[in-house]
Amino acid sequence: SHSKARPSPACSRAVVAACGNRCVPSPAAARRSLVHTRCSTAAAMMALRRSVGQAARLAAVRGIAASAPESVPSRGARPAVHHRGRAFVPGPQRRSALCLDSRVGPLDVSLGDQVERAARTVPSIVEAKSMPFDISHVSNDALYILAEMGQHDACWERLVRNVMAVDEVDWVTACDKVSDIDRVDRQYLWLATLPYKVGIFTGLTCTLGALPMVFHRPTVEAFNEIYVTTDVPEEKDLETALEVGNWAWNWMEPPMGTIGFMILSMQLVRAQMQNMGWKPYTHLVKSYRADRLARLYPQYNADVVREFSQSMPLGRAARPNLV
Repeated sequence: SHSKARPSPACSRAVVAACGNRCVPSPAAARRSLVHTRCSTAAAMMALRRSVGQAARLAAVRGIAASAPESVPSRGARPAVHHRGRAFVPGPQRRSALCLDSRVGPLDVSLGDQVERAARTVPSIVEAKSMPFDISHVSNDALYILAEMGQHDACWERLVRNVMAVDEVDWVTACDKVSDIDRVDRQYLWLATLPYKVGIFTGLTCTLGALPMVFHRPTVEAFNEIYVTTDVPEEKDLETALEVGNWAWNWMEPPMGTIGFMILSMQLVRAQMQNMGWKPYTHLVKSYRADRLARLYPQYNADVVREFSQSMPLGRAARPNLV
């Protein structure tokens, strides 16, 4: 009968010595050896990566890249430009640049984040000449993104291009048409902004009049004589501005405290209206103007016309035509 017992380690070593180390390993041993090999390889690669990063940091700090010989560019890469001890790579091919150090050797910037951060990218002359300088130079995709973000000049230009496509006219004629649409949109703007103007005037008046109404003795005495008619303190109790304020605060505290609490309560109401999706006054006015403008010009895209009206600040002057 054949025994199924596992051979001893001494017997295994004897068999290995007799076979000249040509024994076939078991599957489990092969898997363990493969895992150990992979771990060793990964550890070696990580160590190499760390050493490359340290060498790149040393080169960037000491400015070796500026004083080293010319970099060896990869295929299609642009030559590096050295300025103030730093290496700049024109164009988008930053990862293909090489930094040379006589002590370390060529270092590819794609090997580590430290090397990639050490490289600096600057635009080329072609890129500088192709940069847009006006909203009319922007592409349709970029113009759509800017208009959806609420940028009024982009909404203006998008409406101009919509007029060009619908009416089949050139850009100058479309700008004149959009100027007419803008004047129609501003027709009742003075009435819509009247509450804002009243609030601005009232706020400025209260701001400028608060200090003399509390601390200026002639103003306090005149106000007391006409509106309050309370007893005037003795002369020794009105020698300083603080003493005058202590007297005037008897009738100034109630209205100022009440008005301040009313403003705070109105801000709370407005915040809760926004949380519930209700429209405060400003949003209500803009929505009404946008819907009205879209009804007056149904031949153009309704969303483009509405966003053109809603993106315009209420206090902004008309945009001049730029030809």
